[in-house]
Amino acid sequence: MTNETNIKKQKLTIKELITVGIFSAIIFICISLSGGPFAMFPALTFYYPVGGALLAGPVYLLLIAKVPKPGPIFTAGLLMAIFLLCDRYAYRHDYRISGRKRTGGICGRDRTL
Repeated sequence: MTNETNIKKQKLTIKELITVGIFSAIIFICISLSGGPFAMFPALTFYYPVGGALLAGPVYLLLIAKVPKPGPIFTAGLLMAIFLLCDRYAYRHDYRISGRKRTGGICGRDRTL
């Protein structure tokens, strides 16, 4: 009986999922603001993760402190991956391989320029 109650206590509630979503949006904004200047120049792209972690790290720690259950790390990563996929992040460098620039993506209309 106690094992079932422990499992129920470990599941994320709707309030916690909303908290994870809000913190994921804040983390994405922090990564964009602090890592963005490094991503603009090809010579500095190596430092993009460092720049992104400077502001997003404390927000990430606040997320873990606010929702101390298993699952918010995976959920935040999944939300970030879905957003980047819808933002055509995977298609931005495709023109280097094929010679043609593709726009669109999963959430947009896929077309070749």
